[in-house]
Amino acid sequence: MYDAKTGREINHVPTGQIEINATVFAPDGKTIATSGDDETIRRLDAVDGKPRLRISGPKGRHAFSVLFTPSGGQIVTTWNDPVIRIVNTQTGALEGELKDSKDTVNQIALAPDGKTLASGSDDGAAGLW
Repeated sequence: MYDAKTGREINHVPTGQIEINATVFAPDGKTIATSGDDETIRRLDAVDGKPRLRISGPKGRHAFSVLFTPSGGQIVTTWNDPVIRIVNTQTGALEGELKDSKDTVNQIALAPDGKTLASGSDDGAAGLW
């Protein structure tokens, strides 16, 4: 993490992941989630960097996008496949799946009200959920 005014590093959080594809803050501002090429999503304390949860994804799949729902109770994530997964932030349990296009879903975003999810896929398709 860097100071926005000075560009100076103020915190360094080692995740243990091979490569990080996305990083996002939880609504509380005290937690971050990262997605990585090691087939995991990691939930970490943003202040001390301590790991809080490791979510393993489908075997052989890289984790791409990751975001928190507005309540912070769920993480929505994509892997290099056509499925959007919704997991519990405390347990890592799968709570739902959205099957998108026939190709990899690589980007997701939530509308400001938290009620609409947008997705983008490698086949050029955009979805609204």
